[in-house]
Amino acid sequence: MDIPNGNITVFLDAVRRLADAECEKIDCETEAVRTQRLETLQQEAKARSDAYAQYEIARIDADFNREISALEEASRKRLTERRAELEKQVFDRVRTRITAFTETPEYRDMLKKSAEQAAAAVGGRGLTVYLREADMPLAETLCADLPKDTQFVCDATILLGGVKVRAGATGLLADDTLDARLEQQKTQFLAVSGLSIEEAEE
Repeated sequence: MDIPNGNITVFLDAVRRLADAECEKIDCETEAVRTQRLETLQQEAKARSDAYAQYEIARIDADFNREISALEEASRKRLTERRAELEKQVFDRVRTRITAFTETPEYRDMLKKSAEQAAAAVGGRGLTVYLREADMPLAETLCADLPKDTQFVCDATILLGGVKVRAGATGLLADDTLDARLEQQKTQFLAVSGLSIEEAEE
């Protein structure tokens, strides 16, 4: 079929316009898809970046807290060791002085008075007086003012001196050993010397 030249031009222009419109439509759709995909990728990248940043912050915080805890523990350990060292130095000197005191007549007088007071505190008869081995020879002197049925027993737990007295009937025990006195003084010493190490309140 023959198409006049004028009509061919009109037909070709119409086809070009249609093709251009389709191309523009395809370009717009492609750009929209590309923009949407780019936004999605950016959001995913930001989410991954935020998650990684949070992970790194949490890891750094955990490492920092571990380091701080380790430093605090090491500091407490050093303070505890130093306190124990100072305490030992002080009470080693005290024990040396006590040992020297137990060799004097004043100690024998103190021991006699201590036994009488402890016996009076527990009361009754059938008393048992506990002494360290070094003081056992003094038992005869001590029994003069105690009930005649009083027994004297060597007690290996008494290291420094003094007496323990137990009542036979009631089982009451009076501990007036130098060991017990020293332990009491140790507690008071730590309280007033500032050597006590306590956890700071939150």
